[in-house]
Amino acid sequence: MKLKLALVFAAATISAPAFCAQPTDKFEGVAVQFGTGYQQNKMGGGTLFLNNTGANSGASIASGDNNKVPAVVEISYGLKMSPQFILGLGASYDFSSASIVGNCVGCAPAAAITTKIQNRYNIYFAPGVKTSEDGLAYVKLGYSGISTSVAASDGSALTNGLNNHAVSYGVGYKQFFNSNIYGFAEMNYAKHNSGNITGPTVYYSSDIKSTSYLLGVGYKF
Repeated sequence: MKLKLALVFAAATISAPAFCAQPTDKFEGVAVQFGTGYQQNKMGGGTLFLNNTGANSGASIASGDNNKVPAVVEISYGLKMSPQFILGLGASYDFSSASIVGNCVGCAPAAAITTKIQNRYNIYFAPGVKTSEDGLAYVKLGYSGISTSVAASDGSALTNGLNNHAVSYGVGYKQFFNSNIYGFAEMNYAKHNSGNITGPTVYYSSDIKSTSYLLGVGYKF
């Protein structure tokens, strides 16, 4: 519910200026876009510690990764700060999900933990410099959120203490083909800081790093 409210608020905030004045630049105003490509999600491994004493159990969870095809929808608003400088404000949502398996090293019997990542969103601002009347190079700085769920292969109950929020960074380029339609290429990165995953007798600390490479098309209203 919080995610839906955040996206609705962001959309309303960046859309409101569109009714105040007619944009005089291709990069001004409201735009929507869709991007896809390649995304790598890496989850760090860690030593398993005993819940009651904090001592090393002698076992550990190995790191894991998942490479997938993202499906990212985005809405943004461009503000013309000077003839060459554009400030973008926007919000995006990734409809894809990823599952990362971390095998237990030293566990008897063998076991593994699967972490599912989904509902990835990003609220950001993006300062950019025009390279021509049709081109814009930009960087992104934002607030990224995901939802995660964890499950053990042996059915053990797990408590998920992963940090689901992070600062996101990005860089990209946008090129208009006509007055409304444009293409873009973009790279984004976020590291979700460490949090504990706790089982009945042991726990370990992990983090999630995500890197996305996107190509897509958009429409500026």
